[in-house]
Amino acid sequence: MGFLTLLVGMQVYALLKARSRRGKPVVGLEGPLGQAVAAGTRVMAYFYSETCASCRVQTPVVDRLQQEFAGIFKIDVSNDRETARALGVLGTPATVIIEGGIVREYLLGRKTEGELRKLLR
Repeated sequence: MGFLTLLVGMQVYALLKARSRRGKPVVGLEGPLGQAVAAGTRVMAYFYSETCASCRVQTPVVDRLQQEFAGIFKIDVSNDRETARALGVLGTPATVIIEGGIVREYLLGRKTEGELRKLLR
């Protein structure tokens, strides 16, 4: 029971932390993602981990959307902890929509293709 309580508490903390990022400017990003954010375009940053079961379901959805929409960046948190830290990502899968250099949406957990499409339009 104690472990389950701890796990739920961590998830609630991650969700509250994620919600607090909405409306905040994004700073300190490098590489192609940082350039896209600096340009002010709408960007979707999808954070995943190879060891995350929900990510293994979500990633093919993001792959399909990447073929249709520009500005989608997939970030493996195991390989790019700095970007995850800069955007406050505490769990995976996480999807961050940035527009005009501001975090517009911050979603935790698996989302449907329809939900993600609405955010990209």
